[in-house]
Amino acid sequence: MADNGEYEVIELIGEDGEGVAFHHLLTFEYNAKHYLALQQVEDEEDMVTIMRIDEEPDGGEVYEVIEDEKELDAAFNEFVAIMEQEEEEE
Repeated sequence: MADNGEYEVIELIGEDGEGVAFHHLLTFEYNAKHYLALQQVEDEEDMVTIMRIDEEPDGGEVYEVIEDEKELDAAFNEFVAIMEQEEEEE
């Protein structure tokens, strides 16, 4: 994975009200849905979190945890393919 210094840092607020800082790795579209790939700033293991971007009725965006395992696996595989393609192009 690329040096995390290259990525924008965003803070997400969990249901418990606590903020967590993430590196924004990539926003991508897959199967007509938009996804966000994140990596927790304080994570020593380089674990990637994939979230779906849903639109609220007022037009704003909300980041949703993907509970459907098939959707999560497919979105993660798309993320990996995009990252591999970007590495090949460098």
